[in-house]
Amino acid sequence: MSEEKGIVSVAPKDVFIELDRRDQQQIVMAALGDVVDELFYKVHGRNSLSWEGINTAAYLMGDIEIDPWTEWERVEMFEGRVYWSATVRARNTKYNLASLGTAESPELMDVYDRDEQGNKIPDTYGPGEFKEHLEPDEFCRRKALSKAQRNAKRAVMPTAVLSKYLQYFIELKLFKKGTRLEKPEMPFKPKTVDAEYKVLGDVKPEKASKSEKKEKPKKTPPKEEPKPEEEVEAPPQGRPRTVEEVAKIISDKIIGSDELVVVSDRGEYWRIGKRTKLDEEIEYKIDSIVELAGGSWDQEKNAWVIPKEAS
Repeated sequence: MSEEKGIVSVAPKDVFIELDRRDQQQIVMAALGDVVDELFYKVHGRNSLSWEGINTAAYLMGDIEIDPWTEWERVEMFEGRVYWSATVRARNTKYNLASLGTAESPELMDVYDRDEQGNKIPDTYGPGEFKEHLEPDEFCRRKALSKAQRNAKRAVMPTAVLSKYLQYFIELKLFKKGTRLEKPEMPFKPKTVDAEYKVLGDVKPEKASKSEKKEKPKKTPPKEEPKPEEEVEAPPQGRPRTVEEVAKIISDKIIGSDELVVVSDRGEYWRIGKRTKLDEEIEYKIDSIVELAGGSWDQEKNAWVIPKEAS
């Protein structure tokens, strides 16, 4: 840090170290099966996309791919410490961009010494310092790979796109806290919305695009097109007939377990509530299905609301 005329500035290196430390925490949390929902950090007064934020933005864009190979290297760096280095390649199929991403993680990690009560032991070397020792890091290769993928994805995502997603994640957090009244609009329409829209049966054959019509034989019934990989499968009968079926599609095909509860309120609407906290990426998918079924998220009720006439 430097100080000049009463203004304190933080060196970019300090910001990078703190962001990288927090990203590693998210990587370990995800490896242990925890739900990671912090999409951005505020470090030294600066907002920045987190590891999960980069992954979520890349998923919503729908154009980012990682090649199915990883180049591994075991190297010595920084006073002879051994690191695992991972290199991957990401591609942006929309803009025809490709870039390599590389990251390293040490086999031995720094761990604070602690007393019998679990408190960190101060180091007499300097004020605010604590004693440390080295321990094997069982997640070192996972950290190296995950950070390399993060770097590669970020390199092929335009800065303007990253800025829009960062602002969207900030406003979305304020909305969920209740400090913002209006739900922010997603900066770009995710590809999964189109797939889910077709599943719910709201697209009629006559509204198909010209390019789709050209591919179909004339004067013959339209053939079923191959489903995109990210499409959510609907029941054989097509459009859900009841709000329970909407909830079942969400539970079976998105969440993977029965985490929703359907309640019939007095009046003319249904409530679909969540029993546990869900990942924001999953909530985006649920929002799309519920909106296409005629409903929306209700901040006051803390649930998705679907009018009964829509179901």
